[in-house]
Parts: sequence; structure tokens; C-alpha cells
Amino acid sequence: MPILKSYDELSVKQQRFVDYYDGNATQAAEKAGYKNPRSMGSENLTKPDIQHALKTREDRRRKGHIADREERQAFWTKILRGKETQPAVVGNDGEGNSIVADIPPKMTDRLKASELLGKSEADFTDKLGVGGINPDEEITEIQIRFIDPPKREEKEELPKKIPFEARFPRPACQV
Repeated sequence: MPILKSYDELSVKQQRFVDYYDGNATQAAEKAGYKNPRSMGSENLTKPDIQHALKTREDRRRKGHIADREERQAFWTKILRGKETQPAVVGNDGEGNSIVADIPPKMTDRLKASELLGKSEADFTDKLGVGGINPDEEITEIQIRFIDPPKREEKEELPKKIPFEARFPRPACQV
């Protein structure tokens, strides 16, 4: 596998292309200063170094925006254990101001967190084996039997078609 260049090792135009690329290669190549933006934009997208730079840029951009599995599980665990609190109005003082306090999650929220944790760990899936007495046994033979479909009853014979002329006779022409 070839060693890919880092963003800093790309040419200045290639760096600009990576910076300007937002899904439209022609526009990015035009803004980067290429003389033939349509062909160079398309060509740049085929170069492994530029693909790597675009992927790295996108990974950096997304990092922190989307929770990964581990982060979700940690959050659900905090809720399940009642350690994640939320602010709520618990009353009023004598002057009409609301009193806000951090309260632990409700039991329904804790149960839902427990359910989501269990699903993420596949705790609720049944592991079913295929086979007879020993489900871990390797299947070495499969028998196939063909079954004849049930016979249909004979259909009633439809009346024969009557020619069009017999059903709709032409009127006699008068001259």
C-alpha cells in the first residue's frame, strides 16, 4: 500500500481544492485556481492523497458532533444509576421567583436507559442454533423433497366466441 501524503505535503492548489471542496469538484477546482476546473476537479477526486485529505478533514469536522457507541453507553449508564441530573422547577420563593434544582431521572427514564443499554449489548437476542440435538454441530447434508402441487378441478368450458358480424349485423345500405 503506497504511503499517502499529508495535507501539508500536497501542492498549494491541491490544498485549496481540499479546502473548497463541498461536494462539487468543479467549483472547488475553479476556486483553487485550476485552468481546466471540470477535468482537474474530477481528476483530483481520483487521487488517493486528496481522497485521504478529504476524509481526514471530514473526520475532524465530525469529531465531537456525533456520539459514538461508547459515549452513548456511558450516558445511558449515568441515567440508569441516577447520576445524570436535570434542572427542574421545584417551587417558588415568597417573592414569586421559581426555585430550580437538579433532580435525578425519573424511573421511566432509568428503565428506558436500561433497555437501550441492553439492546446495545445484544442482551435481548436469542441465540438460536440450526440443527437437531446438538445445535453447534456442523450441518453436512440437506435433503430436498419436491412435493406435487394439489390438482385443480377442471374449469367449466366457456362458450365459444361468436363472430363480431353475427353479434352486430351491418344495416342494409340504400342508394
